[in-house]
Amino acid sequence: MEFSKADQEAHDRMLEIWAKNLTTQGYSQMCLALPDAPRKTVQIGQHVPDLTAIDPQNLKVIGEVKTANDIDNDHTREQLRDYLKTGQKVMLLIPTSHLSQAKAFLQREELSSVWVWHFS
Repeated sequence: MEFSKADQEAHDRMLEIWAKNLTTQGYSQMCLALPDAPRKTVQIGQHVPDLTAIDPQNLKVIGEVKTANDIDNDHTREQLRDYLKTGQKVMLLIPTSHLSQAKAFLQREELSSVWVWHFS
């Protein structure tokens, strides 16, 4: 999926901030889909997630960041379905201003087990 430069920069900033926040909450073994990340995420199904980690309860988690222009589409649906097939906790970070859009999308697509995080 192609993004504008501004969308990609916003996406990467959101991912960096989220990763730092998760680390302060006890998440470990963080892998990120960022050019300068020391540990990179690997493909799951047909997609590469933005983030993988171990949560404070020692469970594997998969995280995906979506900008306002990339929440409700086939690509996002396919990514989340691939990640849910692993049986791992799947988390979605979206802009707070699009929380209702994301929740409606997840409900409509029967993806309600995805944990939604939001970022202002």
